[in-house]
Amino acid sequence: IDFTKIRGHISREAHERYAVKYLPRRGDIYMVKSGATTGVTAIVDTDEEFNIWSPLAAIRCGKRMKPEFLLRYVRSRNFLEGVTLGWSFGTQQNIGMGVIENLAVPVPPVAEQELIRLKIDQLETHTDSLVADASRAITLLKERRSALISAAVTGQIDVRGLAESAAAVSGPPRCIAAGVRRLVAGATRNPDSPSQIDVRGLVPAEAA
Repeated sequence: IDFTKIRGHISREAHERYAVKYLPRRGDIYMVKSGATTGVTAIVDTDEEFNIWSPLAAIRCGKRMKPEFLLRYVRSRNFLEGVTLGWSFGTQQNIGMGVIENLAVPVPPVAEQELIRLKIDQLETHTDSLVADASRAITLLKERRSALISAAVTGQIDVRGLAESAAAVSGPPRCIAAGVRRLVAGATRNPDSPSQIDVRGLVPAEAA
């Protein structure tokens, strides 16, 4: 939960009055049940005292369910499809507590829930790493593209004959494809290198 996005405050008296019905506890799961973000979920990961507003559905696990496992399931495609099928529309989408409590949730043994959670976390970490690597490669390739264009415009590269060489082959020009492969390889092997490219002899070598 990100407390920097708090949109309002209530008095201590009001908090104590509302807390009679419900008081947030670590491990509780919240689901947005009204508006454009209907179905979005979060978990209470703090012991800080606070309260919530009515557009949130509060879900508290019993002994047979691990909150961390349930959080990952309610973020799964299967569960979210059930949310989408169950919500109603007025001026905006809305899902009632009666619909939420009737959505099916698997309850494997607690030990198995923990194994599933750990596997999901492992896969998410690996995916995040791949996304970060791809983002860095895209940034570096954009820098190298700009450097290549600048070098061509300022006359640092002799591109005469490029059109003839490209027309001599069928499909995408091999020289250009090879150049792209070199840029990708360079960005992968040395991501901290300056955004400069030595393309002297690239066209004749690959066109041959």
